[in-house]
Amino acid sequence: MSAAPKAAPPMASLYAGSANTWECDEMGHLNVRFHVARAQEGLGLLGLLAGMEDVFGRHARATLLPLDQHIRFLKEVRPGEPLTMVGGVTGITETEATVYLELRHGDGSPASTFHTKVAHVEPHGMRAFPWSARVRRGLEAFSVTLPKHGAPRSIDVQTPPHPRASLAEAQRLGAHRIGAGLVSPDQTDAFGRLRPELFIGRVSDAAPNLLYEWRRAVAQSTTAQEGPIGGAVVEYRLVYRSWPRLGAAVEIHSGVIAVHGQTHRLAHWLLDPITGEAYGTTEAVALTFDLATRKAVQPPPAQLKALEALLAPGMSA
Repeated sequence: MSAAPKAAPPMASLYAGSANTWECDEMGHLNVRFHVARAQEGLGLLGLLAGMEDVFGRHARATLLPLDQHIRFLKEVRPGEPLTMVGGVTGITETEATVYLELRHGDGSPASTFHTKVAHVEPHGMRAFPWSARVRRGLEAFSVTLPKHGAPRSIDVQTPPHPRASLAEAQRLGAHRIGAGLVSPDQTDAFGRLRPELFIGRVSDAAPNLLYEWRRAVAQSTTAQEGPIGGAVVEYRLVYRSWPRLGAAVEIHSGVIAVHGQTHRLAHWLLDPITGEAYGTTEAVALTFDLATRKAVQPPPAQLKALEALLAPGMSA
C-alpha cells in the first residue's frame, strides 16, 4: 500500500483587511497597484517574522528588494470585500530568496498570487549581502511549495529580462510614449525610493493613453455586450531594474507584442527620460471584458486588426 502524499506545508498569515472603495478603479475592482501594495505588506511582515528588524523602516540594517515578480490576477476584488493574505518562501540562496504570496477572498479563494525573487540588501546603497544564519533559519521555517494556480500560465518567467531595455531601444522598437511624470513625496518608501506598487500603478494610470480609443471602438462594434467595455490584466511579469528617487522623472513607453483573440500581450517600460535608463520592464496578458456582465469579450476581427497598429515587436519584460 503506497504512502499517502504529504500535505502542502501551511502558509503564514500575513495580512487581513478589505478592499476600500477609493482603491477600486473605473473597472469597478481593486486596482492592480493595491494588490501589489498588499503584497509588499505581506513581504514586510514575513521579513519581520523571520527576524529582520525594521525591514521596511528607516532604521533597517537590511531590507528586501524585489528583483523579478510574477503575478496572476485570478478573481477580481470588488469594493468592500474582505481580504486575507498568506505566504512563505519557495527557495533561498546566499543573498536572495523567492517568496510566494497569495491574496485571498473571504471564502478562501485566491484573488491574486505573487511569486517574487527578492534580494537581501543594505537599505541605502542596495548592495546585496548574505543572510545571517539566524534570519536564514527564520526564512526556512516558512518554506512552502508553489501551488499550481500560482505558477506561470502564459508568460515565460525563465526568459532572461530584455538585455537592452532603454529609452533609445524603446524608440527603435516603435514603442508608444503613454505616460510621464515625477516621483512625488507620497510615492516614496522609507528609503526615498519609488514604492514597488507605483511601478505597476504608473502603468495602470498610463494605459488608457494606449487603449482607450481602441476599447471604445470595440464597444461600438460589438453588439453582444450589455455594458461598456473595459480591460483587465490576468498575468504580469515585472522586472525591477533600478529605483527612481524623489523628484526623478519617469516615462512609460509601451506596445502590443501579440494578439490572441480575447487576450493581448503588452509590454510597458518605465524609463528615465533624462538618462535613458530603464527603471522597470514589464510584460502583461490582458483581456477585454464587459463591465456589466463581468465576462470576457471577443473583439471583432476589424478591431483585432486595429490593435496590430500598436505593435512594438521585440519588447518584453
